[in-house]
Amino acid sequence: MSGTHDNELLISRHLAGSASPRELEALGARLEAEPDLARTLYARAAMERDLRVLFKAARPATRGSRLRIKPSRRSIAGTSPGSVAIRPRRRWWVTAAAAAAVIAFGILFRAKQSPQQPDTLAVLEQARGKVYLDREGAEREVRSGHRIAAHDTLRTDSPDSEAQVVYLSGSRLTLRGKTTLALAPRAATDDTAYDVHLATGSLDAEIAHAQAGRFAFSTPHARVLVTGTSLMLDVEPLRTRVDVDTGHVRVTCNASGRTVVLAGGGYAVVDKASFADVRPAARTAPAPDGPVALYTFQEKRGPVVHDVSGFGKPLDLRVETLDGIVRLPGGGLRLAKDTVIRSIRPATKIVDACRAGREVSVELWVRPQPYASKARRTHRRIMALSSPRSSRSDLFVMVLRTDPSPTYAYYARARAELEPRDEEVRLLSRSEVRPERTHIVLTRSAAGRSALYVNGNCEALQDSAVRSGFSEWPADSYLYVANGPLGNSCSLGDYLSLAVYCRALSDEEIAARYRAGPPQDKGGKLRQAVGPE
Repeated sequence: MSGTHDNELLISRHLAGSASPRELEALGARLEAEPDLARTLYARAAMERDLRVLFKAARPATRGSRLRIKPSRRSIAGTSPGSVAIRPRRRWWVTAAAAAAVIAFGILFRAKQSPQQPDTLAVLEQARGKVYLDREGAEREVRSGHRIAAHDTLRTDSPDSEAQVVYLSGSRLTLRGKTTLALAPRAATDDTAYDVHLATGSLDAEIAHAQAGRFAFSTPHARVLVTGTSLMLDVEPLRTRVDVDTGHVRVTCNASGRTVVLAGGGYAVVDKASFADVRPAARTAPAPDGPVALYTFQEKRGPVVHDVSGFGKPLDLRVETLDGIVRLPGGGLRLAKDTVIRSIRPATKIVDACRAGREVSVELWVRPQPYASKARRTHRRIMALSSPRSSRSDLFVMVLRTDPSPTYAYYARARAELEPRDEEVRLLSRSEVRPERTHIVLTRSAAGRSALYVNGNCEALQDSAVRSGFSEWPADSYLYVANGPLGNSCSLGDYLSLAVYCRALSDEEIAARYRAGPPQDKGGKLRQAVGPE
């Protein structure tokens, strides 16, 4: 005998005690040659022993009809002393099979009587804040791990809420703030297998490659067919904004029927009538004189702060907690409570541009909110470019420093590679910090000179023996506003604009920018405001 079937037959005959001496000899040889077969034998013996115990507990044995379990009198070479031979005096398995049939019938009957559960389409992987699920008109709060079916509606009801929905096929949707989303609210069209309706709010989408071309979003203003992999949607009562990170997206206006195709770095704004603004793809420039990242904080709602520099792929920021955020009428954000504002993805385009130009400038318009610290000196970050995995994480940083006096000053530094910590350039302003609109600029030139300007005046200047060259800046660094990677150093106040350049601005340029005031994004075009207040 040979093969798996023969092995099972030998084991069955051995356990039943009906194996011949020749079969026992064959089984012993196979046990020596195949360790897995020995494990199978031990498992079968244990299983039959357990079945005998269960049968005995279910039906107490009567006198003269005991089931005996005793060691086998026939030894087999290669088996352990724990192997057993089971010789039941009656066909107990007939009763066991009947009992199993009764149990199976009961399970099937109960399943028929209970309502059928809908097929799982996705799972709520993570939930922060309150998340509600509406199924057939009944809404209830759900938590991480809850299964989501087609036609279910998810709702997050606070600015701090966040919910991550992961499809069984691998696609991921992240709901932020006050958002209402329905999965497959109607029959899929355009040959799409997945249809999602975003009624209001914001979400990020990472679509699995296998679903490209088969995943669609609908909003009150547009229909978005995903032919790529990653995008962001923001829906307001009067418009829908689509930002594409990677891949391609086809956007169709509900009112006009016009369709545009967006590539990575592109965006479109659709209102109730037509497309209000479209940029099909990212713009690139080899060595821009303008900013490589620009934020004017003109958004009316939502957690996203858009990069309007027009250079490369937009490096948008995300406000982690909207509680305590006030939108200023003329543009800008007022932070009344601690929060973190961080770039959605690593600031690769800033790092690459500064490496190529060997220089950097950071320009800020803020209205700081001074605070008192009676115990010790404290530092509150106004902005920073930092790597979460580096022990010397701040590549450049601006800080509002408070001494116990209290006295307030702006503190800044820009770090080049191989610069020892005790030789770092550290700049401290001389003028008094006031709660009024203030223009701050940090520059570092290729020659290693760093300077800090406040309201057009150079207040700190220092040369470094290390010539600038940012080749060691980590590519996974993130841009932070009003805080740092640890989230424990928030600087409150008004933030009006932030610009990053890959060159060192001159004294004349900085003075002119101070006189012109903060930049404003009007109709997609960059212009300068009238002047400081």
